[in-house]
Amino acid sequence: MKRLTFLLFVLCISVFARERVSFDFDWKFSRGDFSGAEKTGFDDDGWSVIDVPHDWSIEGDYDKSNPSGPRCGYLPTGIGWYRKELEIPARWEGKDVRIDFDGVFRKSTVFVDGKKLGHRPYGWISFSYDLTPHIQGRDKVLIAVRVDNTKQPAARWYTGSGIYAHTWITAAEKVRVAKWGAQIISELKGDSARVDAGIKIRNTSDSARKIVCRTAVAAPSGKKAAEEVSDEFVVPACGEFKYSPAFNIKSPKLWSPDSPSLYRLNIELLEGGNTIDTYTENFGIRTTRWDADKGFFLNGNNIKIRGMCMHIDAGPLGAAVPDKILEQRLEMVKDMGCNSVRTSHYPRPPVFYDICDRIGLMVMDEIFDGWKRKAAQDYGALDFDRWWKTDLTDWLRRDRNHPSVIIWSLGNETHGNEIAEKMVRICGQLDPTRKVTSGSSSSKMMPVFGENGRTEAVSYKNPSDKPFIGTECVHTWHVRGSYRTQTWYRDGFKKGRTLDIPDLTEREIFHYDWTDSHSYKRCFNSSYDNSTVRDNVRHFELKTQNNDWLSGSYRWTAFDYIGEAGYISGGWPFKLFNSGVIDMANFPKDAYYLYKSLWKDGAKEPMVHILPHWTHPKMPEGTEIPVHVYSNCQEVKLYCNGENLGLQELDVSRWDKMNGEWLVPWEPGEIKAEGYIDGKLVCSETVRTASSPAGIKLETDNSSLKAGGRDYAQVAASITDESGNFYPYGENRVYFRLFGAGEIKATGSGSPIDVETHNKPDRKAFMGLAKAYVRSGQETGDALLLAASILGEKRQITSNKAAIDVAQIALAGSPERLETKVKYAVGEQAGISDAKQYYAPFSIPEKCVVKAWIYADDELVLECEESFGDEGLVWQQAKLEEKGVYYEAESADFDGANFAKAGRGYTGTGYLDFKGSEGGIEWSVTTDGGGESVWLIFHYAGSDPDGGRDMELIFNDHSPEKLRFESTSNWQNDWRSLKVKRKMRLGSNIIKLNTAGQSGMNIDKLEVRAIR
Repeated sequence: MKRLTFLLFVLCISVFARERVSFDFDWKFSRGDFSGAEKTGFDDDGWSVIDVPHDWSIEGDYDKSNPSGPRCGYLPTGIGWYRKELEIPARWEGKDVRIDFDGVFRKSTVFVDGKKLGHRPYGWISFSYDLTPHIQGRDKVLIAVRVDNTKQPAARWYTGSGIYAHTWITAAEKVRVAKWGAQIISELKGDSARVDAGIKIRNTSDSARKIVCRTAVAAPSGKKAAEEVSDEFVVPACGEFKYSPAFNIKSPKLWSPDSPSLYRLNIELLEGGNTIDTYTENFGIRTTRWDADKGFFLNGNNIKIRGMCMHIDAGPLGAAVPDKILEQRLEMVKDMGCNSVRTSHYPRPPVFYDICDRIGLMVMDEIFDGWKRKAAQDYGALDFDRWWKTDLTDWLRRDRNHPSVIIWSLGNETHGNEIAEKMVRICGQLDPTRKVTSGSSSSKMMPVFGENGRTEAVSYKNPSDKPFIGTECVHTWHVRGSYRTQTWYRDGFKKGRTLDIPDLTEREIFHYDWTDSHSYKRCFNSSYDNSTVRDNVRHFELKTQNNDWLSGSYRWTAFDYIGEAGYISGGWPFKLFNSGVIDMANFPKDAYYLYKSLWKDGAKEPMVHILPHWTHPKMPEGTEIPVHVYSNCQEVKLYCNGENLGLQELDVSRWDKMNGEWLVPWEPGEIKAEGYIDGKLVCSETVRTASSPAGIKLETDNSSLKAGGRDYAQVAASITDESGNFYPYGENRVYFRLFGAGEIKATGSGSPIDVETHNKPDRKAFMGLAKAYVRSGQETGDALLLAASILGEKRQITSNKAAIDVAQIALAGSPERLETKVKYAVGEQAGISDAKQYYAPFSIPEKCVVKAWIYADDELVLECEESFGDEGLVWQQAKLEEKGVYYEAESADFDGANFAKAGRGYTGTGYLDFKGSEGGIEWSVTTDGGGESVWLIFHYAGSDPDGGRDMELIFNDHSPEKLRFESTSNWQNDWRSLKVKRKMRLGSNIIKLNTAGQSGMNIDKLEVRAIR
C-alpha cells in the first residue's frame, strides 16, 4: 500500500480493521557482530538509541584505509545490529500482522524472538515478513535485524549502511487486499478514460469466505468520480481471488509535470455487511508513447525529456535521506526546469515515487547497475543470479501504479541479450503499459534504445531503428565557486569526437586552487560551461532540440554524490563525484542556472544569473574577465560600475549564443545584469566586490519546524564582508549550537575534499558557504540556532585583520533573541584566562591561531578556533601534471598478497607484496565512453636473480597475456612502470594481474592514461 510517509507515528483507519503503524522510532543499534543479538535475553544496555531511516556509514569518519575505498567514498561499513520490541495490542488478536522494510543496505537478516524470518541480500528493494505465527498469545516480541555490508566495494559509488528507509507494522484481517495487490491501468478514449483495477484478495483463514468488494474512484478534488459494488464472491481457504472492476471517468484531469493530478482508488471489503478491510492506492490518468522518429509523447503531446540522474545519498545525511530533505531536493531539480529523474542505478524507497507523483516529476525507474559484476563485491558479483527474478518482480509490483514512472530501466552499462530477454518478458507480463530500456546495454531486447556518454560524440546518430533516449548525458564537471578560462576535457581534446570549445582567454587568468601541485585530474573544475568529457551543456541542448529522434536525456548528474572519487578526481582527498549541477550540501552551482535559463519559460519566470563573482583579490586591474549571463529573457544588458557595456540578444538556435558573454576589464565595484522581454526590463541581478571576511549571514528554508522528529531545516551560513557582501572564497570554520527543541543532525559545505565527519556541529566553509541540518524535536517548543565564526583571509592575501561574528536565527516558535558577547585570545597555547573582550576587527601575526569564547546570556555556549597563514586556498597558478587516474593496489581486490609499507617512493598508503606466494590483484575501472584506447601502466618494484618475472594480465573476457616485469634495483625503493595498450569497453572493465608459476613483483598501483 503506497502512501506519503510524512505522518508522525500512525497511519490507520482502525474502524475498518487495517492498521499501518510506523516502526521507525527508538531502535537499539550497535556496529559490530554479536553472538545472540537476535535473542530476547541479549544485553543491549550499552547500545545507542536511534530512529530509522538510519545510515551508520555517514556517521563515521572518512579514512583512506577504509575498505570501501574511493568507489564507496572512504566511509566505514561492516556489520550492524538493530533491536526493537514490538508491543502487541489486544485489537490485533486474530489478525495477520507483518513487518515492512522500505530499504535496508545490505544483506539483511530479520529475526523475531531469535527465530529467523528471512534474508534479503539486495540493498535497494522493499520487502516484508509475516509476524502472525510469532505473536499469537504474546503481548510483545523482539524484532532484530542484522545488516552485513562487510564485503567491499559493494558498488561503484557510496551506498550507506543500515536500515536507510522507513519501517512499518501492518495489521489486517484474514481476508484482505494483498500487499501491492491492486494494479490500476487507465486508457484514454475520446474525452473519457477507462480505469481497470485488478485487485488481488487474499484469504489466510482455513475456511472459504463470502465477500463483497466496494470500489470507488476519488477525483483530484476529493469528490467521488465513480463507484462499483461487486456481487458476492467466494475467496477460497488459504487462497486468493482476483476481482477486476472497471470505471469510466468523464473529462479526466490528466497527470503531467505541469499538472500532477492524482486520483485515488478506495477499496472496501465487506463480509455479512461489515467492513473487514480497506485499501487505498493513488494513481494518475495519462498516456505515454515512444516513437523512433519523433521521440516521446505524453498525453498525446510531443515533449522533450529534460532529465537528471540521481544517486540516493544526500551528502552529509548519507543514504538515510529524511522525507523533508528528499522533497526539497526533488523540488530543486523541478524548479530548475527538469521534468524527469532517473533512479541511477537502483530503485528508491516508496516515498521517492510518492513525492514525484505529487509534485510532477517523471521517473525512469531503474532496477540494477549490472547483471554481472561491476564492482568486486557488488550484487552482480554475489547475488544477481539467485535473486534477480524475485527482486525484479517485487520492484515492478511495488512501483507500477505510480503515474510518475514512464519507463522501466533494467540496468546500466550491462551485457547479455539472453538475460535481457527474460527480464523484458517479465516486465511485459506484470506491466503491459510501459516500455523498457537500459543504460547503454546495447541489448537487442530493449524496446527503447538507451545510450550513455557516447551520445555526446559530435556526429552521433541513433544506431537503431527503435525509439531513443539519452540515459546518461551530458557529462560536465564543476566545483562550486571555481573558475578556469581554459577548456578542460577529461581525456583531452580529440578532433571529430570532442566538441571544440574555444578557450575563454588566451592565457589562464584565475590563479588559485586547493594545493600548489597535483595531476591534471586532481583539480577544481571550472564553473563555466567549459569542463567536460566531450560535449558541453549548451551544445548538447542544441543537439537535443534539433533531432526529433532524440527523446531527451538524463544529465549525469543533478547532485554531486559520495564515491567514484578515483574515477575523475584521482581519489583521496577527493571523496565525491562532482558532476552535479548542485553540490553535496544542496548549494546550486552556476550550471544549475544555465539549465534554468534553457528550460524555464522566461515569460512566466524570468531570470538572470551572473558568473563569475566580482571579488578577485590578486587580479591585476584591467585584466579582461569573461562575464557570462545566463537568462531566459530575449535580451540581456550588462553594467560595470554604472557603465553600460551593451545589450546582447540571446539566440537559442546557436549554442554559443544561448547566454550573454562580455570581456570586462577588472576593477573593484559591481556588475549588474538586466533581462528584457519585448523591450521591457523584467529581472536583474547585481554582484559586488567584497572586502575581507568580517561577518556571517544565516538563512533557512524552514523557520517553522514541526514537532515529531520528522521535520528538517537547512540553515546556510554565508561568509560576508563588513558591509554584508558575500565573500566567495570564505573558508573559515562556522560553529553551530541549537537552543530548544531539536538537534543538529549534520553539517556540510559541498567541498569535494573536506574529509571531516559530518556528524559534528561545526564546519569549515567552502567557497563562502557552510550548512547545518537541524532536525525537529519530538515535542513542540521554540528552537533557535546560533552560529559563530572567527573570520579573515586564511592566507592573509590583502588583509591581516581578524573579525569575530555571531548570528542567530529562529527555526521554531518565537524564541527570544540571545544577548551575546565575545572574548578572544591569540596564540596556540592561549586559554580563557588570556582572553579579552572583543569589540572590533584586530590585526594578527602572519601565522597564528585565534581562539574565541562565545557567551549567551552570560553563559559560555561556544568555543571557537581558527588558524591563519599556513593553510587554505593556494593563490598561485597550479602546476597540473598530465597524468592518468591511479588505482592503488591496496584498494583493489587481491588474494595471496600482503599489504606492505616498508621502503619509500610508493604512492598511497602502501603496496602489495606477494612474499614468495602466488595470487592475484583485480581492479574494476569504469568508463562512460567505451571504445577508447588507453595505456594500462603497472607501477612495480622487484629484484629477481633471473632479471625479471612473468605475470599474467587478464583484461575483461580476453585470454590471459603474459607480461614480463624486468627487475628493478631492489624490492622496496626502486619503482618502475610497465605499460600495455588496451581498448576500454563501456561500463566496468575488469583488469586482473596474476602470478604465473612463481611469486609476483611488488605492485604499487595501476595507472590508466588516455592515449591522445
